[in-house]
Amino acid sequence: MRYFKLILAALAALLGFLLIRQNMDVLTQELQFRLNLYFWTFESSGHQLWILLVFFLFVGFFVTGLYSLMGLLRMRRTNHQLHHDLEVLRKELQVMQAQAARTGPEAEESAAPQSPV
Repeated sequence: MRYFKLILAALAALLGFLLIRQNMDVLTQELQFRLNLYFWTFESSGHQLWILLVFFLFVGFFVTGLYSLMGLLRMRRTNHQLHHDLEVLRKELQVMQAQAARTGPEAEESAAPQSPV
C-alpha cells in the first residue's frame, strides 16, 4: 500500500509538471486588476499569473487551517466540559455508594419497590 501511494503521488507530480510546462505562456502573462468606483479608481501593478495562483493557493491553505483550528478548539472545549461533567458524576456516585454502605443492605431491600407476583 505504501508503494501504491508513492506511485500515485509521483504520477500526480508528473501530471502537474506537464500541465505547468504546456501552459507556461499562459502562466507568465501579466495581469492588472482595476477597481473603478464613482469616487475612487484603483489599478494594481502588473503581476504574472503564476504568482497570483501561488499566492491564492497559500491564502486558501491559511483560511482552511484557521477553519480547522476553530473546529479543533471547539472540540477541545467540549472535551474539557465532558471531562468536568464526568468528574462531577464520579464524585456523586462515590457519595451515593458511601451512603449506601452506611445504611446497609437491609435498608436497600426495604426501599426497593415490591412487584405483585
